[in-house]
Parts: sequence; C-alpha cells; structure tokens
Amino acid sequence: MKRFFILSFCACLSVGAFCQKWEKVGDRPQMGWNSWNKFGGNISEELIRGIADALVETGLRDAGYVYVNMDDCWHGERDADGFIQPDPQRFPSGIKALADYVHARGLKLGIYSDCGTATCAGKPGSLGHEYQDALQYARWEIDYLKEDWCNTTNINARGAYRLMSDALRAAGRPVFLSMCEWGSNQPWTWAQDIGHSWRIGPDIWCNFDSARVHPQGFTDIGVMQCIRINEPLRKYAGPGHWNDPDMLEVGNGMTVNEDRAHFAMWCMMASPLILGNDLRNMSAETKAIITNAEMIAVDQDELGVQGLRHATEQGLEFWFKPLKGGDWAVTILNPTKEAVSYDLNWQHFNLIDTEVSRLGTHFDMKVYKIRNLWTHQDEGQTVLADKVWRTLTVPARDVISYRLTPVSTKSPTTAQQFTSRLKQLMKKGVMFGHQDDPFYGLGWRYEEGRSDVHDVTGDYPAVMGFELGGIELGNDKNIDGVPFDVMRREMLKQYGRGGVITISWHPHNPLTGGNAWDVKDKTVVQNVLPGGRVHGVFQIWLSRLTTFLTSLRDEQGHQIPFIFRPWHENSGGWFWWGRGLCSTEEYKALWNMTQDYVTRALPYNIVWSWSPNYGFTPDALETYPGHDRVDIIGLDAYQQPNGEKAFVEQLQKDLGVLRKLAAEKGKLLALTECGYQNIPDPTWWTRVLLPQLKPWSLSYFLVWRNGNARHYFAPAKGTPDSEDFCKMVKNKKVLMLKDIKTHPSPSL
Repeated sequence: MKRFFILSFCACLSVGAFCQKWEKVGDRPQMGWNSWNKFGGNISEELIRGIADALVETGLRDAGYVYVNMDDCWHGERDADGFIQPDPQRFPSGIKALADYVHARGLKLGIYSDCGTATCAGKPGSLGHEYQDALQYARWEIDYLKEDWCNTTNINARGAYRLMSDALRAAGRPVFLSMCEWGSNQPWTWAQDIGHSWRIGPDIWCNFDSARVHPQGFTDIGVMQCIRINEPLRKYAGPGHWNDPDMLEVGNGMTVNEDRAHFAMWCMMASPLILGNDLRNMSAETKAIITNAEMIAVDQDELGVQGLRHATEQGLEFWFKPLKGGDWAVTILNPTKEAVSYDLNWQHFNLIDTEVSRLGTHFDMKVYKIRNLWTHQDEGQTVLADKVWRTLTVPARDVISYRLTPVSTKSPTTAQQFTSRLKQLMKKGVMFGHQDDPFYGLGWRYEEGRSDVHDVTGDYPAVMGFELGGIELGNDKNIDGVPFDVMRREMLKQYGRGGVITISWHPHNPLTGGNAWDVKDKTVVQNVLPGGRVHGVFQIWLSRLTTFLTSLRDEQGHQIPFIFRPWHENSGGWFWWGRGLCSTEEYKALWNMTQDYVTRALPYNIVWSWSPNYGFTPDALETYPGHDRVDIIGLDAYQQPNGEKAFVEQLQKDLGVLRKLAAEKGKLLALTECGYQNIPDPTWWTRVLLPQLKPWSLSYFLVWRNGNARHYFAPAKGTPDSEDFCKMVKNKKVLMLKDIKTHPSPSL
C-alpha cells in the first residue's frame, strides 16, 4: 500500500505542482442519464444495460445524451487492499464488463461516490481512498464521476474536491468530475479548475414550484426554486465549468407544460442535461421534449454563456441567452398558474449583457429572423419600429422559446448613419470642436450651460471632446478632475443639441501604476497583450471603459453615436504605447484587442478614429489598423512658439499623406487635435489656421481645452484673439453648432 501511494503522488507531480482537472472535458454542458430521480438506490447492471439500449433505440444518444450514470447503491465492500468493489448481487458481471457494454453502444459510463466517510445511502465513501478509487475507476474505464457531500463533518470542501480531482488526473483516464456539494460552500467561487460542474443547491424533486422537507431534516426543491438559486450565478459558468441546478425531472410526473418549461429553462441556463426518467417507457410528449434538437442546440451553444432574466412583466419572465454568431435565444416563461397574454414589442428588450458576454440585442438597429423552437416554425422577423410585433399567449407554467438570427437588412447601423451625416456635413464645411468645453474655462468651473466659446460667439462648438482617462481605475473623476457623472450628462446634452461627440482615452500605465506619460518601461504594451503580466488587469480596465460607454443612452434608452479615438499620437514617444515603446505589431494588437472588446458590447454606434501626431515619419503608417477598423483618419498638430512657417509646411505635408490614405476607401479626414497654446498671435485663427484648412476636405478640427490662464487653446472673453476667432467662425466654411443642428441626426 505504501508503494501505491508513493507512485500515485509521483504521478500527480508529473503533471504539475498539483494536478488540474482534465481539460477538453466538459467544454459543453454534460448530457446523459442518471438513475437516482426515478430509481433511487434500486439499481442493477440489468437496469443500466437496458437504459443504454434505450438511449440508442430512442435516438437520445444521437441527440447528445451520451453519459449513463449510476448513482448511489452500486457499491459493495472494499477488498483487503482497500479497493472498492461493486455489489456482487446487483452487478455480478462487474463494472468493467458493464463499461464495455456501454462503450460498445457509443456511450460513456458514469459512477457515483462521496467525499465523506459514507455515501448518502450509507455505502462506502471515498474519504481516505481518493487515489485508490480514482485508480479503480480508471481500471474500469469510467468516464464520469458524481461525487456527493454526505457525511463530511469537519471536512474542507475545497480540499476534498481538489484531492479527488488530483487523483482522477493522476489515474491517467479523462473523467468528467461532477461536484455534488449542494452549494453549501459556494463552489462556483473556487472550483473552476477543480471540477467540470458543481451543484448550486439542494436536490430537485418532481415538482414545479414548491419544496418538501424530509423527516431527516434535508429539503428537496422544485424547478422554480432551482432557477432562482442559479439565476445570480451566471458569471461563474462557462466552457468546462458549469453551474448545475440538478438533474431533469422531465417525464417523472409533472404536466407536459411544466416539463417543457423545465427543459427550456435548463437549456437557457446552459445547465447539464441529465435525464432522470425511465427511458424504456416514456410518453411521446416526454420524448418530444427531451429530443428537441433546437432547444438542445441552445444549451450546447459553443459560446457557453448562461442566460439571464432581463425583465418580468405581467407575471412573465423574459430570458435572453447570447449564442455564437450573433444569434440570441429568447424564452418567455410563465411561472404562474394562469395563461397570460402579452403584447410583444421587441424595442422594449434592447439589452447589453454587461456581466458576462458584453453582447447586445440591438433590436433598434438590427433585424432578426424569428424561429419558434417548440413549433419548429419560422415566425417572420423583428421590426425596427417601436410597435407591437404580435400578441402572445403563454399557457400556465409553460414557455414560448425563440431563436433569433440576424438577417441582412438595408437599415444602416447607428454608426453608419452617423458617418453618413459627417460626410454630408463635410460637403458643407469643416466643424469646429473644443475639448472639455462645458466643464471649465478662464475664470470659471462647472457653471451650468456655460462655455468660453459660447461666451465669445453666442454659439456652442459643433464638436465637443471628452477625456476618459481615469475611468479604468474605477475613479469618479477623470485625469483632469471632471466627474464622470457630469461628463455623461454633458455628452447627452451635446447630443441632444444636435452636436458631435468625440472621446479620447489616456489610460494609466498598467505596469507601473503611473499616468499615460510614464514611459520608463518599454514593455508595457507587450505585457498588456494576451499572455502578458498585466493582461488580466487591463481586461478589467477595458470592462470599466466599456461600462461607461454603454451608459451613454438618450431618453429612450438608445445608445448614442460618438467618435472614439484610442491610442492616438502613437508616432510620438510620450505615451506608453508610442514610438520606440512597442513594435508595430504590438501596437496593432493593442488596437485590435481594445476594439474587439468594446465592440462586443457596442457594435453599432461607435465611429473609430486613428490619429498619429504632427511630424510623423513614413513608417508611422505601418501602425494603421486597417480600413476595416478605422472610420476617421486624424492628425494631432499643434503650432509651437516662433514656428509658424515650419508648422504650416509640416501640416500640409502630413495632411497630404493622410488624405491619400483616407481616399483609398473613402475615409473621413480630420484635425483631431490642433491649436496654439494661449494663442499669442491675435490674428492666428484667420491668418494661419483657416488658410491651412481650405485645401482639404476635413470633417472637423478640434482645439484642446481651456485648463487655466497659462494653458488654453480656445478664445475666452477678453483674450486678444477672440475678435479674430469670431471672424473665422463667420466664414461659411466653418461650422458651429447652429450650422449643423438642423442637419439630420441618426434616428435612434
């Protein structure tokens, strides 16, 4: 025996400091059958063989149900060496012969044990015999282990399941580990690398919406109670690690409506589909439910996202589950005892799954084909209009389930409409923009409705710039001290006035903790990318950024369009993502990672802008993310003191290069940042800047913020340049807010 344990320990060490659960097992929620719900402890090899045959004959195997799982009471005693043996009367041929029988039919055999001294039925538990049991299961060619949690006084759950997981790995045969811990120790918070699924609550029983208490003190719960416990745990589930609300009771005595609702909700929650009825003798209705291939596809979807309850109205629950390829599963659950009629308007269900997938339904921008998953009929398409699609009646304790598949539509996205508007405005002139315009100016801060530009001209800028640096840290103010709730309000005001919004982001250095200008370390970008030291931290930062961006909604709840300008001025060396601080490939990977993350939640309303800085060298164009990723090609250009001639010459050269790049695919061109600090030349606006704008078809030019009397870029009351600025904006080719507000805005 001592030699056995040494060998087992060495085997475990051979796969790492401690073993991990078997990977590539359980990438989808497990499907199969278990003996307990119908037969309890009354099992035998004859029953298991009969069920295996029934799985094949009924088509259930081909539908995906491949595990045949023996629950409690298969056990005999342990032999003289401590190895568990099967009950000789119930399993006279032995477990290996049974496994061979099951495997010959294209199925897999599952077995049951317990972390404690004894199983729930009093049979030998695995405590102290984990490596022996795992080795025995491997000898028998077992494929699945359900490990229970009875008789575990003073046992640490995490340690106990880790021990069995390690033992299974050391035994050398891939085994699915189903942890039946009942949720007592919140396994969803720690078991992702230990087991492939974990029970989230007590045992289910054959009842839709009530619990029963046994004389021994434990409780069984109904279908709805399982759903309620599982609902808030969705963020913990995913490929290879599933929340388990327990086995199915379909076909064991509930009504057909209740069985259908039960099955549909397990599929919506990406739950294990482990049947518990007698497959040798079931009704046509039961078979139709559990072999519904379209519902099973929802459960087994490769994206692996557990569905969410988005709304409850008139007693109905509206559940949504994002699927791979942009599809959505929708189930309307009626848990009440009366049928409910409901006027379904798809526009009431525009949602973004910010907790898990960051995907959105976008019914206001996208048309879907509607497939009824229970009638197996197509039922038309969603509509972009804010109106009732049809009136549905959901029977008592039943469901209506749909699969929504995006279809091509001539309706442009919000971003496409916004870009079209910008192109039309460009034909009219070039828009003037100002960074942080509504927040502060020379001698004032946070005065409702005030703006230095408005003070001087009587009009607001057509474009307003906003900065999100600091949002990544979870701060309530940005790097310039602007509260994010005030910023959101002013963004929505600018949009409501018909103006344009552009957003920049100067995130802190995730490697050093410094600001965006901390460039001491030249490995920041490579450490932000997948596999890097701070990739996980940066994913959290992207999540915080995206959460703010998704909050930009108008009064109807629709997401507003805006220009987003990340990772700008990369052709300089003053930001941690700039020239000399990362390779061309690393910069593009950073851009792509950011864009891919954000657009999962906001795929239809962002116009993306890329902007090198003034005086860039030709190799800067190698960092261009590509025409499929950029909508506006910009330039950040500031005149330096006593450098008027050099500024003009370089500006014309840079714009010429970028205009050629933009013309390849009809991209917009803009001066995304520009200006002259403190404007020491009172005629600079009309004498220097305006003539440089005329030769180019620019969408807008944005000057930087008016931070204080020593750092400002737009005129204010009393500044020497204010008169010349007013003269410039009177030019018909320079557009202020009043010049664009009547131009059609995107219809959201």
